[in-house]
Amino acid sequence: MGARGRPLIRWCLVLAIQHDLQEMDAALPVGPSAATAAVLRAGFLARHGLLHDARLCVSDAVARRPDEPTLHFLLGELSARQGLTQEAMEAFAEARFLLGTPGTPR
Repeated sequence: MGARGRPLIRWCLVLAIQHDLQEMDAALPVGPSAATAAVLRAGFLARHGLLHDARLCVSDAVARRPDEPTLHFLLGELSARQGLTQEAMEAFAEARFLLGTPGTPR
């Protein structure tokens, strides 16, 4: 296959992932928390190699629920996987703080 076919394959992959995300959202029980939905979406995106999109999904959820340590931890994991060391350390520190872990500077 030549280089001309690759953009079409990528576009088809994007459409398939968007379709799968819509199906996942529709399959969620009525009223899941926004944090739960964000974790599921981010996991799905990360499994498909879309780490940046997964991290943006979690960042949006953190903005809505800054008191949720699980979201900060997941943000730290995704940032670390992308090589964003400083961002990962900050997210992990915030998760520890929210969990009340002793010795966490604030």
